[in-house]
Amino acid sequence: HIFSPEIRTEIARRLIGAGFKRMEVFSCVKPEIAPSMNEKEMRSITQALEKTEGVELITLVPNRAGFENFLRLDLGPDGYHHTMGFFFSVVEAHNLANIGKTIEDTISEYKIMAAEAALRNIPVIGYLSAVFGYFDPKSRTLHKADLKKVNEYIDLYFDLGTSAVTLSDLQGMADQQETIKV
Repeated sequence: HIFSPEIRTEIARRLIGAGFKRMEVFSCVKPEIAPSMNEKEMRSITQALEKTEGVELITLVPNRAGFENFLRLDLGPDGYHHTMGFFFSVVEAHNLANIGKTIEDTISEYKIMAAEAALRNIPVIGYLSAVFGYFDPKSRTLHKADLKKVNEYIDLYFDLGTSAVTLSDLQGMADQQETIKV
C-alpha cells in the first residue's frame, strides 16, 4: 500500500520536527477495517518512533478489543507512553455505522476501560463525532445532534478522567450560530 510503515514514520517525524506536540498515530481497530493498522505495522512504527519527549502520541481505542491491543503493543506508560483516545458519535445512526454499537453500549464499555486505564496510569482523551449532525448517505437522512446531549457527553468524558475532549464536525454540518451554542 502507499503509506508503508517507513513512510508513515517519516511523516510523523517531520510533523514532530515542524513543532506538532500532539498527534494521532494509530487506531486499534480490526485490521479488516483498517489494513494498515495491523499489529506488525503498528509495532514497526512504534519502535521506529520510540518515546518522543514533549510530544503526545495518541492511539484511538474504540472498544475492549482495541484496549487489549493497546496493552499488547505496550503502548501504555510502562512502554511507549501513548495516550489512549476514546471516540464515539453523538448521533446514534452514525455511532451504529461507525462503531457498530449504540451510544449507550459504547459509553458503558468506555466507563470500564477508563477505570482500568486509570489504574494503569494511562492518559486518556475523548473525541465526539458528528457534533453538528450526520447525513446518512444510505438513507439520505439528516440526523441533527442534540447539543444538550453533546454537553452532557463532554461532562461525561471529564468525569471519566479524560484530559481533553475534541469535537468533530465530521461532514461540515455546522454554521456559525450552531458553533457558538456548543
